[in-house]
Amino acid sequence: MDDENGDDGEDDADGGPSASQSDGKKINFSKPQTRAEYNKLMQQFANTLHLVAHLYHDRSLQDSLRLVASFTQPYLNEYVETLQRQKSGQVGTLD
Repeated sequence: MDDENGDDGEDDADGGPSASQSDGKKINFSKPQTRAEYNKLMQQFANTLHLVAHLYHDRSLQDSLRLVASFTQPYLNEYVETLQRQKSGQVGTLD
């Protein structure tokens, strides 16, 4: 059952959350800070889908992603609009 922080309450020895793969193998997970740490984390999962599923269990990560998506949506819309204007050959793309 989830606790008030949105995780399952299990932590590894380093204080990071832990998980089990479908084959019962326990995975220690802490937030990677470098590319090498990320690659090491990726090796613990069978494929990218399993990694993403594991990451989406982190409620704080979900909240961060929602914030990023909501704050960057106007920039995405403007970018798409600019690309469409350039594609159609309109001159005033720097309005």
